[in-house]
Amino acid sequence: MKTALARLACVAGALVATAAHGGCVTGLGEGPRRADAPPAPLPELPITPPVPGRVWVAGAWHWSGTDQVWIPGRWESPPPSPFSVTPRAPSR
Repeated sequence: MKTALARLACVAGALVATAAHGGCVTGLGEGPRRADAPPAPLPELPITPPVPGRVWVAGAWHWSGTDQVWIPGRWESPPPSPFSVTPRAPSR
């Protein structure tokens, strides 16, 4: 009789534990599914640069881990020219 009650208690405990964890995600590395492609870019009208010589970097969609988030465009300094030469001290 005690063995049957012990088995019943174990089964009941296992069922409660299973029900309590039934909504858990068990896969490793699985997150929200990302859409195949982000939405179309939002229209932006860049105004004149705040400082002469700046270049406009258009806004873009960014995956936040749960949703697509729009990162607005901005003015930035241009990258250095691939043909520019950095001055160095002459070698002896």
